[in-house]
Amino acid sequence: MRRPEQRNITYSSVRQPKWNSPDHSSINCLVVLDHMPGEHPFTAAPYDTEPHGRELFRRLVAEEFGEIAPFEPLPIDAAALAQSAAAFASFANTPAGAELLAEIADHNEENASRSSRGLAALAETHLSKRLARLLQIAGVQDNKIERMNFATKIAEAENLGKISHTERLALDLLRKIRNEVAHESGNFYTAEILNLTQQLHSCLAGYMTYKPVASLVDQWIDWIFMDAFTLTNSSLKARADPNTQARIVS
Repeated sequence: MRRPEQRNITYSSVRQPKWNSPDHSSINCLVVLDHMPGEHPFTAAPYDTEPHGRELFRRLVAEEFGEIAPFEPLPIDAAALAQSAAAFASFANTPAGAELLAEIADHNEENASRSSRGLAALAETHLSKRLARLLQIAGVQDNKIERMNFATKIAEAENLGKISHTERLALDLLRKIRNEVAHESGNFYTAEILNLTQQLHSCLAGYMTYKPVASLVDQWIDWIFMDAFTLTNSSLKARADPNTQARIVS
């Protein structure tokens, strides 16, 4: 993934700054970002991995956006906290819980490495697993699924009615972007991946809030890839597990 120094994010509005911790190590506020419509909560910190977060923290501390409201600790309900911890421990011991924790660990490891190839490959790995599960539900034998590559799983899942046509198009575009990153460019910022990302954004325009990417200068290509992965991955999981609460891409 492109390193943080290469992003240039600006704010058209910053308001309601408030200390987020008693040691004054981070600040909550409401911001309007140049690449997303509407106002959003944001936590700025001096150790933020993104330069815009560090810069905003510096400006907030300088009170460029007004006086910072004092930190207010949330009341703690000991009984509810214990109940929540017990529920999470119980969930973590289930197959779904173990799978989720493994995915989080994989994502954190790849994100820490800041490797474009690693993130793209990880996205394909998880999507391929989701498709394999849907094919199992459809009655496809495991030995047949094991011989399928990612493209074949996508096509077969649509043929069996397990994914929508929109999901098919999005998955194919994610696959093509992954291949370009992994085998050609090593990063997301090339003319070919720009073209594929434009198609991906159009495909999922009803589900994503990013503005259309017009050129490499826009610098949102890798973000759109990861958001599209998250959206399709959640949609596939919702189809495979009725207990999952997620928006299904239709």
